[in-house]
Amino acid sequence: MSDKVKNIHLKFRSMSQDTWKFQKSESKLKFQIKKPHKIILDSASTNFHNEISNDNSSEMLWLLSLYSAELFLPQTFSTRVKIIPKLADIQDYFQRVYWEIRKIWHDEQPANILFTGADVIFIKPIDFSKFSGFQMFNYASPSHSHKSRVGDRGSIKGGSDFFHNYFNADVRYYSHDMEESLWSIGDSWAKNWVKGIWEYEQDLWNAMLRSQESEKTQITPEFAYQAPVNVFENQKYLFDWNRLSIEDAKLVHFHSSRSPRKALELASNLIFNKTRII
Repeated sequence: MSDKVKNIHLKFRSMSQDTWKFQKSESKLKFQIKKPHKIILDSASTNFHNEISNDNSSEMLWLLSLYSAELFLPQTFSTRVKIIPKLADIQDYFQRVYWEIRKIWHDEQPANILFTGADVIFIKPIDFSKFSGFQMFNYASPSHSHKSRVGDRGSIKGGSDFFHNYFNADVRYYSHDMEESLWSIGDSWAKNWVKGIWEYEQDLWNAMLRSQESEKTQITPEFAYQAPVNVFENQKYLFDWNRLSIEDAKLVHFHSSRSPRKALELASNLIFNKTRII
């Protein structure tokens, strides 16, 4: 690992030491707030992925995600970090994030909320002000569809076993004007959480998305370019998935659970080679 990456947490801390904490034993939610119109950025938990890589690669990737946001979100943004006690299961964390975002959207209206996972890196200036409703921007796979493993949904609203146009959930935008009824769909899923299914959270967000008026949903892959670390070198596969090259992307999602260490290497090379900041 390069000295640049090893020292990224020190540089970021010197920039924002009054506005964030870093503790290995806890999950972390980061919020970017733009005044007077709120935009909130959330970076997801890292401690579960650290167990996969057996080192601190995921924590370093999370810090790099924060750092990239500092670079490419407008200077009018300020940063807060909310600390959530470490939970026993990542599904508990996903469920907690749902209720946290729901509460913010209702309590801080008008709030436009941008969620990005800890392995999503900003690589160009980006503006979400043109979007309304609820957005997830890009498909979860090249096939664009998904057969859910949840099964019987008798008690869950907005459910069916097959999702057409199934979106990846690591970049999500909740406009202040999204339909209130979408939260009742999400509530139904959140109250009936199935912990044994990794993508249950993504199913939940897709159930909400497909419940809004279809013309509001915008497929904008440059806002959520999918680049799984295990196929990163296969540019044809990535183009077939995203329908654009990585050079045209603004946000890149590395799917780091496949290899946090490799995701950190790819992300740091992308950031530092493009921006030449350090």
